Amino acid sequence: FPLIVATQVLCGSEAGVLYQEMVVKQHLATSFSCGYNAFMVGPGDFTFSAIPAQGVSPQQLEHALLQTFQKVASSLPED
Repeated sequence: FPLIVATQVLCGSEAGVLYQEMVVKQHLATSFSCGYNAFMVGPGDFTFSAIPAQGVSPQQLEHALLQTFQKVASSLPED
């Protein structure tokens, strides 16, 4: 269940880390969501969906998302 918890923390609502970063702080997207299908047999499916803000290319949004992942990952405890 760790990925279910991660989904909620990262983007389970407008308070999620990724929503706050992409939509509220950086204004790169007008909406952002993600989901995890925990009911698949095998590794499962983790998806992201975002609508770029006016003037923002999908590539810019993707680059910012990857940078945000790195920032979040580096702030996690090591254990």
